[in-house]
Amino acid sequence: MNRGSSVLRRGASSVVVAALAVAGLAVSGAAPAAAIPAPECMPTAGYNECRIFESTGAKEDFVVPAGIAKLEVRAWGQGGGGTAMTRGGSGAFVSGKVRVTPGEKLDVRVAGSKDGLIGFGDALGGKGNGGGYNGGASSSLRTADGDPLVIAAGGGGGSDQGLDIKGGNAGDGGAENGKDANEGELGGKGAKGGKGGAGGTGDGGNGSAGADAQDGGAGGDAAPNSGGGGGGAGWAGGGGGGGKNRFNQGSGGGGSSYADSAKVSDVEMVVSDGASAPRKDDPFWDGAPYNSPVESGVAAGAGGDSPGGRGRVVLQWHDANKPVVDTLVKESGDNQTVGIYDRGEPLVVVAQAKGGRPVPGESVTFSIVKHPSPGWFEDHSSNKVVVKADAQGRAKVEDLTGNREGTITVRAETNNGTSVEFTRHVKKDPTDGIKVEAVSGGGQQAEAGQEFAEPLVAMVTQHGGKVNQDKVEFRVESQDEDAPAFEGGKRIVEVTSDMGTATSPKLIAGQGTGEYTVVAHYKNVTAGFKVEVLAKNGQPSPSPSPSEGTGSGGDDDPGSENSGTGGSGSDDDGGLALTGATGIGLLAGIGLLLAAAGFAAVRLAPRLRTRLRD
Repeated sequence: MNRGSSVLRRGASSVVVAALAVAGLAVSGAAPAAAIPAPECMPTAGYNECRIFESTGAKEDFVVPAGIAKLEVRAWGQGGGGTAMTRGGSGAFVSGKVRVTPGEKLDVRVAGSKDGLIGFGDALGGKGNGGGYNGGASSSLRTADGDPLVIAAGGGGGSDQGLDIKGGNAGDGGAENGKDANEGELGGKGAKGGKGGAGGTGDGGNGSAGADAQDGGAGGDAAPNSGGGGGGAGWAGGGGGGGKNRFNQGSGGGGSSYADSAKVSDVEMVVSDGASAPRKDDPFWDGAPYNSPVESGVAAGAGGDSPGGRGRVVLQWHDANKPVVDTLVKESGDNQTVGIYDRGEPLVVVAQAKGGRPVPGESVTFSIVKHPSPGWFEDHSSNKVVVKADAQGRAKVEDLTGNREGTITVRAETNNGTSVEFTRHVKKDPTDGIKVEAVSGGGQQAEAGQEFAEPLVAMVTQHGGKVNQDKVEFRVESQDEDAPAFEGGKRIVEVTSDMGTATSPKLIAGQGTGEYTVVAHYKNVTAGFKVEVLAKNGQPSPSPSPSEGTGSGGDDDPGSENSGTGGSGSDDDGGLALTGATGIGLLAGIGLLLAAAGFAAVRLAPRLRTRLRD
């Protein structure tokens, strides 16, 4: 249990999480909840499927999957708004196991707000007045008919000044009872079960009482123009703060939480002590959205002139028919060498059951487990990200970066403990003096289904010396099943260099016609070859032209025909470059389109952020 938190357990009671609106969607002129994309979900032990619900400004439906009779629910209410001097109360946490029927529809509403305005929830927090802050909304899970299964209360909103300009604390969203604000008679009172909390009282005005459960559970408003805070919402709402004068106001009381004891078992209700969110140690709790200057973590009471932390609802279940992952196969991205801040190739694993059958939809966590200096996944606030496998069982992350030289180790792991590790070497000069040149084989033509006349040949050197007896990869850069392939139908093959020379196996044209690119890849450096497949009865060239492809690497002569630095390109005959007026016009047109779409700003933003962390 978290220090400073109190926990209420009831063995035969219940809890679940979701929501159905009991109160209106928004106050007049208020913005709807900020829609935060729901992250992918890694089930905890005993479960193999889960779903995270974030506040979207509208209720969401959840249909119980086939064969499922029980769901585990975890719900957080929204924290109240506040400042460093008058902190908002935290939202409550409720969890439990809910009895359900396959195919049954449930309603989920998750509390949230935008720019300090009341936004959305099962019920809404009360309004702060005269500089006071709004109370937090509640989150819920309800049946399709509107019957509550679980409600997690919101925290009260902080007042403008507190007592004698010394501040104060709003009441936290409670378990069965919400907490009172700490400004004495000026502070709003917490809800008691299904009864709304009383409003704070003062010579400058009294706060409104919170709504009873039968009336929707909204938080009470602060006294008009008082500087008081609004009450938190819940099963019943907390009372709004009262006012005395410009230097003395009350914060709002916290709402109460609820679980249907007839349908929810193993109930746990947690209320925090102060603005800190309850159950921050829970794997589904999350901090403030990445790069947000004002928002708080899930259910946290605000302490910086901002709204409280958003709510969250999580559902978990066990699907007995889902295949069990036996192995994770590394498909790409391992043992790469990249430059500082460069992403490199994606890290890709394939989740497989016994017998090599892919497991689609499997959750895979990619975690940075070792690094000599900071490494992170761009656009994520931590060094961990959960990814869902696609229909072929592939799970992929593309945004791993490092800001200093060193080796980063990333572990990919499923919830049953199956794991593999990747290494990523970060260097100032990622080519490390390596140069790969396309010597011959580029520019060939062959009819569909026929062999190309000659193999592809690349020269691999490092710091001027020829790389001997090391693995070089040849790869057809196409997902088209009718693209060319090497002997045996392989799109990727490994060969061993002989005094710098790497020679591919026979390349066979597929049924697809047109130009294709094949690359020779050594560590982080590539060279490209262009080949063409003609329709049958075409006229393939009798022999390849030497040095038709391109190269890349850390060459001291960047002006050489067949090499580049840190990337791959192409020459006039067999490459991908655009030259002359046509190429310049096309590139200019593309540039205008990308600029109009704001592409440059989006692409550069992660780089700028990563540099600021250094």
